[in-house]
Amino acid sequence: MDTRTCVDRIYAVGPKVDPVPRLAWCPGLRDQKLRAEVMRSARTYRAGETITSEGGNTAPLLFILDGWVASWKMLWDGRRQIIDVALPLDVLTPLSACGKRAWCGLDALTISVVAAPSMPLVSLEVPAPLLSQGLGPSIAAARARQAERILRIGQGSAYERVGYVLLELFVRLSAIGRANGNRFRVSMTQQRIGEYIGLSSVHVCRVLSRLCADGIISHRDEEIEVLELDALAEIADVNLGHFRERILPAATN
Repeated sequence: MDTRTCVDRIYAVGPKVDPVPRLAWCPGLRDQKLRAEVMRSARTYRAGETITSEGGNTAPLLFILDGWVASWKMLWDGRRQIIDVALPLDVLTPLSACGKRAWCGLDALTISVVAAPSMPLVSLEVPAPLLSQGLGPSIAAARARQAERILRIGQGSAYERVGYVLLELFVRLSAIGRANGNRFRVSMTQQRIGEYIGLSSVHVCRVLSRLCADGIISHRDEEIEVLELDALAEIADVNLGHFRERILPAATN
């Protein structure tokens, strides 16, 4: 794919700028060689397209330049759990401990632009501290939000789980400029939201209706408006300030 075409598509809804300064969480991407390799490997995926299957081939690092990407695992009978949802500017590390196969499947939830550099990063001669400082915060943020979500899945009610996931998405989208005030778009079906937090789509629908009836949010199609942010944080059982520090890479919180 032509790099310029990829960049134009990424920022079609906003200023057409070099994407690397937007990746402030990742100082390593300011290195010219790494930046060129990342952009050269960028590929656009259709909504619903599989990027890699569980146990399939994968690059060790995937850079999400645009779109929503779900990482998931599935039981033999087809029941699926979404492990995480990557948003623009996130980094994924799907390679399993054996160093050969993906530990999870990856699907594009929306039209997504994903870069998967095939060249070993060490061969690009990017200083190790620069890579560590750049990639470390993004990986740590992913682990932190997964821990928060596991806690709710294991101990939270359906009301708390849905409240939590809406708050998480709102905080993350706000940090990367993808929310409009208190409004944001959830690019996931109710079935996918259920797979994300261990609920049926029926439960998700009921809780969304209850949150609307309680005056916490308004909900129209994919668009959510947070009417009472403090109340939503209370439902999710989080301190907003501490929550942002834990789940956002340092440069964005």
